[in-house]
Amino acid sequence: MIIIFNIVRSVKYFLTAKYLKARHLFQINSSEIKLFNKDVFKGKNIIIIGPASSAMSYMSGENIDKFDFIIRINKSPLMLEGKEDLIGSRTDILYHCFFEDLKDGGGPIDFIKLADQKNKFIVYSYSEPSQEGIFFKTALKYPGKSFYRVKKDFYKEIKKDYPAKWPTTGLQAILHLMGSDFKELHITGFTFFRTDYMSGYTSVNINESEMSRKQQIEKDGSHSFDGELNLFKKYYLKNKYKDIILDSFLCQIIQDTDSNEI
Repeated sequence: MIIIFNIVRSVKYFLTAKYLKARHLFQINSSEIKLFNKDVFKGKNIIIIGPASSAMSYMSGENIDKFDFIIRINKSPLMLEGKEDLIGSRTDILYHCFFEDLKDGGGPIDFIKLADQKNKFIVYSYSEPSQEGIFFKTALKYPGKSFYRVKKDFYKEIKKDYPAKWPTTGLQAILHLMGSDFKELHITGFTFFRTDYMSGYTSVNINESEMSRKQQIEKDGSHSFDGELNLFKKYYLKNKYKDIILDSFLCQIIQDTDSNEI
């Protein structure tokens, strides 16, 4: 019975995606969808700021605003007000899952706030049938707005080594950036579910026992607690010849997990 249900659900997702894609292609004044060109990062100093509280002590907002590109994920632009002196004032590039539920998803795409934060690109990195319906439904919701996608090969490549359904948007964003020809990349605010989120980012309580965290993160098999960090470490080592700077919290997490594996 479960197998039949999963087959029916997969067919439903596939047909919905095809319908929405066809509707998009023939709809007048529809949203504009482009392939994101990573060459925009060539020779640039860039920083990606995640939702973990560790980002609040990385460097001053004034110094963050000096970067060529400030990259954030999902609902981060919604909670930036009042924190500019700690995490900067811009969201030049936003990686978003296009699931706009505020509590459990990426949160609404607020174009007014994004315009105030000098946004240039909204990027969607998922590439599989079960997610296509969500993408086109959201894109059609905002006619005339530009959205960017990454090459399908990128998602297929990282999915091969990921043990759960979907790598998080944050992990995908980091790995996508690592593959670009930047001058310097700073990574802060990512602890892979091992510390609290910034205040106001989500109602999910991370600050519990380790087993409770895993139960929350790995509910329904959507994300993998250890798979996120392991895949990050793999790509970090793969790009170790590049100038990548991690905040102290993430460095400590890597050291601790490496020690436990010895």
